[in-house]
Amino acid sequence: RSTQSRSSAASVCIRDSGKLAGFYAHEERERHTAISGVYVLPAFRQYGVCPFMLEDMLRSFPTVRMVTSNPRLIAMLDERGFHRLSRRGSYITMEN
Repeated sequence: RSTQSRSSAASVCIRDSGKLAGFYAHEERERHTAISGVYVLPAFRQYGVCPFMLEDMLRSFPTVRMVTSNPRLIAMLDERGFHRLSRRGSYITMEN
């Protein structure tokens, strides 16, 4: 039986006004960083918060993996060269 060390954290994106605009959680795994809970508050969805957070993820972690059913996020991941690992129903697992 092998044990795997993992660490979890939440990252936040704050707009200039100091208000919380969006967040995501990440968990360090052996070969990749699993991203979950990518969320942008409705009032900030037209201000480029999600692309900013995605660029932050790519700068912060060498290999990013996430599962999503959000068509806009899937399109952003496609644009940044992520490849699709698997699909379960409407959920797609993607990795850079």
